[in-house]
Order: sequence, then structure tokens, then C-alpha cells
Amino acid sequence: MDDWTIFYWGWWVAWCPFVGMFIAKISKGRTIREIIIGGMIAPTVYSFCWFSVFGGAGLRMERDAATFYNLTTPENYKLELPDGTTITRLSLSGTTDMWFDLLDRYPLSDFFSVISIVALILYFVTSSDSGSLVIDILTANGHPEPPVLQRIFWALMEGACATALISAGGSDGDGLTAL
Repeated sequence: MDDWTIFYWGWWVAWCPFVGMFIAKISKGRTIREIIIGGMIAPTVYSFCWFSVFGGAGLRMERDAATFYNLTTPENYKLELPDGTTITRLSLSGTTDMWFDLLDRYPLSDFFSVISIVALILYFVTSSDSGSLVIDILTANGHPEPPVLQRIFWALMEGACATALISAGGSDGDGLTAL
């Protein structure tokens, strides 16, 4: 993953047929304007707002932790403040903990952590369902309404492949890297 740009290029190229076919499937009966706004402009605006808000919050927390609270080593990268919130030097935090460390700084962090986990589950389920739909259509020679059992087969195969990669990686997290 050191060459992350090449990794993302490969990822985008691999997902292009799936995303293109999925957007074509759900766009039937819509105008070109609706497709462009719903498929390109709205996600871009949403991403811009997301990265502006949460990226800015993360950068501010990182700067405050380093400047005002002198959190500079991996041993003291997190500090609980008198008001009950936590400030974390995100660059010294684990990559899987950064989002939740950022949420800990704000009120209702436990609630938003649960919402985040539910959103992640929904993201993975809908991505798998979309991928299963496209693979199902491709393996049915382009038939727009392939058999449901075939779609279930492909969903189970995707899950089995992901499970095999995760379990092959062992308990030290290499499975997620492979996945």
C-alpha cells in the first residue's frame, strides 16, 4: 500500500464496470440532467462538505494537541480534559481509532459512534448487494432480471472470499490488509 495512488487507480479501474452498470440500472427512466446531478454533482458536494467539516475538525484537534497540550509521544497522545472530553494527537493514534478519537472530543460521542458503525454496516451491505447485482447481470449474459438464486450465490461467494482473506491473515490484522 506504499504506492497508494497506484492502489487507488487499480481500485477505480476494477470498480468502474460495477459502478457504471449499477448507475445505468438505477437510472432507467431518468433524464441526463438527473443522472449527472444525482451521480456526480451531489456526491462531489457531499464529499467536499464532509472533508471540510471533519477534516478541519481533525486538523484542529491535531494542532491543539501538539501546540497547547504538548502531546508529542506515542505514550502521551491522549488527554482527558476537565470538562470530560478527550483530546487526541490523531497522528499518533491508530488508524482504526482516529475517527472514534475525533468523535470523543464532542458531545454525544457514544451515540455518534454507534451511528457510525451502523452506517459502515449499511455501506458494506449495499456495496455487496450492488456488486452481486452487477456480477449476476454479467454472468447472465446481460439479462436485466437474472434469477434470484444466482444473485444469492454471488453474494455468498463475495462473503466467502472476504472471510477467507480475513481468516488467512491471522489475528494480527494482515487479513484486512489483504482484503
